[in-house]
Amino acid sequence: LKFAPLPGTQKEAERLHPLLEKNGFSVTQLIGEKATESNLYLASENTPHILHLATHGFFVGNRKKLGDNLGQSRFFSSAENPSALLDDPMKRAGLALTGAKSTFTALEKGNRTRNSNDGILTAREAAELDLRNNWLTTLSACETGAGESQDGEGVLGLRRAFAQAGTQNLLLTLWPVSDDRTVDFMQAFYECALNSGDIPGSLTKIQKEFLVNYREEESLARAIRPRTSRLCPWPPPWRRPTPQRPAHGRFPVAECPVDIYHSFRLFFCQVFSRRHLDGQFRNFFETRLRYPSASPASPHK
Repeated sequence: LKFAPLPGTQKEAERLHPLLEKNGFSVTQLIGEKATESNLYLASENTPHILHLATHGFFVGNRKKLGDNLGQSRFFSSAENPSALLDDPMKRAGLALTGAKSTFTALEKGNRTRNSNDGILTAREAAELDLRNNWLTTLSACETGAGESQDGEGVLGLRRAFAQAGTQNLLLTLWPVSDDRTVDFMQAFYECALNSGDIPGSLTKIQKEFLVNYREEESLARAIRPRTSRLCPWPPPWRRPTPQRPAHGRFPVAECPVDIYHSFRLFFCQVFSRRHLDGQFRNFFETRLRYPSASPASPHK
């Protein structure tokens, strides 16, 4: 995990601060040395109407993600078996706050500094925040929608954590995002969401606008070009000789058509609403009460 400086987060805060104050919000900024876990816990005690976190996000799905960093390996590994990752995926997903690098450096030297204010907000810790009256939580970071899928549980990661914390709407990303382009996107999204009060509709509207603008500024070829993707390499298939169909009847993975949404990782976000889940559970239990013998269809059948 590499936590490089993010100058765009400072610009993001400078853009959103006056915008929120203009709409009647009392804004508390935690930037630089103030962006600690303890200050975040204190801020969540008042249940902010909007919680915006702009930083690095991560999910450690395998040891290759850690590379040769001994401190990170010790943080995300089991004490009983140092060669294995922690069993709980909620402890392998999180956000980097102030002090994260210092924690990894201390662990590399053999000092155990893992605590509630170590600068690494894991999904397990985020689930303990009090966001019951929170209207919107924005995770302006890379891959905040990543996690580990488990049978009967769904995807365990930051998405599950903030849903458990009680937020009504969660804006997250499915792929790495650009530090520069995020600033303009977030400003446009908040302007639209605050004016309309419709978060999903605002996200869809701004996504479409940015897609069209990027196509007009660059070109259609640049707009659909993925920067790094194993499934969608560059140049695209239509710019190369058509491969011969193999004997098993399928094209190689590298020759699959380019999906236009793969390159727009920033814009292809996800709004996760707790109210939507409540409706699903309510419909399920109403069906069980009316038809006790009915059972939900198995996803494996």
